[in-house]
Amino acid sequence: MALSVASLAGSADARANDRVCDGARIHVAGDVERRWRAAIDAACSAMATLPGVDPTAHVRMAAIDRDLALEVTLADGRFASRRVLSPDALLATLEALLVVPPSAASEASEVNEVPEVSRASTAKADDGGRVERVQPPSAMGSSSTWPRLEEPAPSQRPANGEPTTAIELGGGAGGRVAAQGYLSASVSGFADIRVGNWLLGTLIRWDVLGTKSAPLVDVFEMETVVAGIAVARRVRLGFGSLDAGVSPRLAVETQTFESGAAGESSLSSTDVRLGAFGRLSFGKSALRPIIEVDADVSPSRLRRVTQLDPRLPALPSWSAGLSAGLAWTAP
Repeated sequence: MALSVASLAGSADARANDRVCDGARIHVAGDVERRWRAAIDAACSAMATLPGVDPTAHVRMAAIDRDLALEVTLADGRFASRRVLSPDALLATLEALLVVPPSAASEASEVNEVPEVSRASTAKADDGGRVERVQPPSAMGSSSTWPRLEEPAPSQRPANGEPTTAIELGGGAGGRVAAQGYLSASVSGFADIRVGNWLLGTLIRWDVLGTKSAPLVDVFEMETVVAGIAVARRVRLGFGSLDAGVSPRLAVETQTFESGAAGESSLSSTDVRLGAFGRLSFGKSALRPIIEVDADVSPSRLRRVTQLDPRLPALPSWSAGLSAGLAWTAP
């Protein structure tokens, strides 16, 4: 009977020590040594008023040998355990597990997640105790670190909203004037790869319906096909953008004429030219209108006159044009 009474008294004493710190959401299970009680009471008072405590955390304390075991559970199911060796380290360990760093507190309120405990706080906890385990319930039996909040991936778009790399295609139609009094209509196109504000690409142009007086022949026409590469720099404007660049080009010129009973004849020439251009685009959408001004010069013809036939006008040493069209960006 004496043993039964003692057992009941021990159970009653254990239940008496089994208490809850409601304000701090701390539950003390069973009996703990007297040396821990003052530290537990101080921790309960401090954690109930300490700012920045994770609002979803619940703490369970229990004696383990002469030490104190802590188990923290979050609303999303994650938990962590610590074994505290000294009463002096209890409050620091709780702060390390429960206090959300100020810089992450606002993020946690937005994404409804608990941020990672800062390394400084963890270091304070390690001074007074050793880490026993940190693992989510879904990984029982395997060790893992406290889950980190994933940081947002770096943006692939600059502040202006455009991708840093893109393919741009476009074309237009317009008119040209050249040395020796040549006039012509032209159609052109381009294909560029843009990296940041730099463009590298190709261009092609066809000058058709070239007209010029040729007194020594009955009928005279000229057409020119130009192809080249282009390097340009983009300048952002409030209403769109301006591309300014240079372009080495290869031009094939064909002169067709009729003279008396000889019938129609055609002669061709190939020339290397150096060009420059400016392309103004309006708006920031994928499809936008453009206006382009360009000019090219033939270095080999600046000092001498070139003719395909003595009866035909000399070939032009430079040309300039104005065109309008559309450009399209493929992200």
